[in-house]
Amino acid sequence: MTTEFSELYEQFAGRVLAYARRHATRDDAEDVVAETFHVAWRRRDVMPDEPLPWLIGVAHNVLRAQWRAARRTTPADTLERLADVAGDSVEVGVLRRRELVELLATLPDHEREALLLVAWDDLTAEQAGLVLGCSAGAVRVRIHRARKRIQAVKEALDV
Repeated sequence: MTTEFSELYEQFAGRVLAYARRHATRDDAEDVVAETFHVAWRRRDVMPDEPLPWLIGVAHNVLRAQWRAARRTTPADTLERLADVAGDSVEVGVLRRRELVELLATLPDHEREALLLVAWDDLTAEQAGLVLGCSAGAVRVRIHRARKRIQAVKEALDV
């Protein structure tokens, strides 16, 4: 069983880390991955045949717990958190990243999360629904609404 779990970690840790980095600082993202796989080890008997959505769902819950704890101690601005996660370390494309971060910050949390799970984490609507605890149809609606909001903001800025 240890070999199987090591293979699971090797196969999916990078994807879980990419998801966590999108939502947390680099140091915190590594903690999220560690906690996610700790939960996976403890709950390996209930792990589904398709583990990636389940693992990202666990990471999502770990992040939510971190955010709740952080809110109790220090309020954080969503745009600043997203900017920190985006990490404008490369000079080329900084303006595009900033624009993307600003556009994403205009979205309600549930729409932004659905959009990012499908666009950046390459999950299907069904898999994203498992992560978010909703149906694939609800994910598709959230993505549609997010895209409409982003388009409206872009059009308003061009005027």
